[in-house]
Amino acid sequence: MKKSALTLLAAAVVATTALPVLAIPRAGEADGQTALISNNSLQGWVAGVYYRNQPRRSYDVAGGKVDISHAAMFVGYDVCRWITLYGLCGGGMVKGNALNVSGRYNEGAMTYGGGAMFSFLQYDLASTLTTVQSFSVQGMVQYSMLCTSDFGKWNEATGNLTIGFINDVIGSKSLVPQRISLYAGPCFATPVHKKRALVGGDRFGTLVGAGLQFNARASLSGSVEFYTKEMAAGLSAAYRF
Repeated sequence: MKKSALTLLAAAVVATTALPVLAIPRAGEADGQTALISNNSLQGWVAGVYYRNQPRRSYDVAGGKVDISHAAMFVGYDVCRWITLYGLCGGGMVKGNALNVSGRYNEGAMTYGGGAMFSFLQYDLASTLTTVQSFSVQGMVQYSMLCTSDFGKWNEATGNLTIGFINDVIGSKSLVPQRISLYAGPCFATPVHKKRALVGGDRFGTLVGAGLQFNARASLSGSVEFYTKEMAAGLSAAYRF
């Protein structure tokens, strides 16, 4: 009995002396001043996803119509208070008549590129105890590439300049968006392929869109672009840190 008690005591001593050796060091929970990424270090950054689909009339040996779509993630940074530069990467789809052969093709593609968003003006028009109406002028330009394995690379430059009307709800705590915006203005899109060219007159159009701001950070927007004989549609969700 005494031998068993001595054995248990010895095991307890060994365990208590070994625990500090086996323990993993931890310096406590990091705060915003010591973490690699924190609220302060993310200030000025914006991230989101977007989708855009645009059928375009074009011609080559086969002739016909091309349907180009993008689905991509984007990450941007406010280089100054009115300019945001961003990069994008994702996937796309090119549908249409095959180049130099009869029939149709439907091929996935990798898409990447970058652009800039501009906020030129925001001017308060009227305000009450619960709402503020304002007027805005914004714009953007983007250059992207879709790389397909069989039908080469499509390069596309897009942009717009819009005038918007914004309604802000002050102190909203419900699911109702804090900001609703309607905007419209001229736009352009120029998809280019070395073996395929656009039928003239479809590079410039008119954009109409709407946006919802759910809080100071999260937003959702959608737009439609009207060209001579076609139209494009887009949807975007973003989060500003």
